[in-house]
Amino acid sequence: MTNFKIMCTVILTTNLFGCGNGEFKSSEDETGLVDEVFVFVEAVNIYGVTVELDANMSVDYYTIVGFPGISGPEILTKTILPIGETFRVLGIQECVNCFPFSPVKRALIEVISNENYSGETVVIDFDRFDMRHNDFFKTQ
Repeated sequence: MTNFKIMCTVILTTNLFGCGNGEFKSSEDETGLVDEVFVFVEAVNIYGVTVELDANMSVDYYTIVGFPGISGPEILTKTILPIGETFRVLGIQECVNCFPFSPVKRALIEVISNENYSGETVVIDFDRFDMRHNDFFKTQ
């Protein structure tokens, strides 16, 4: 019974702390998504996220999420990207220090139809969207 309690504690702890701001590195494109252009067929939320929760908080990266969205102290901005916006997949990233139950892969993208995000880091987590089959975007 003791092993069961230890295992439950480990699972609960990893789920509570998660990896929201883990360290990501470039990964091989096993998906064939790099350089593909997509168009949003549904509006989506784009959130400005900070990695450091301190007095000088600034947006470190943007993440795209479907409705209803996400919340938390690390979320600094929220905007809606309307239907018709386009993006290109620049690369695939993998988390190197995430817990097993957290997002481990994401697409690094460029929002090509909206200059507000030019030069910004924008990502789509694979655990939130199946890049090939979803209701929010399709290949152009």
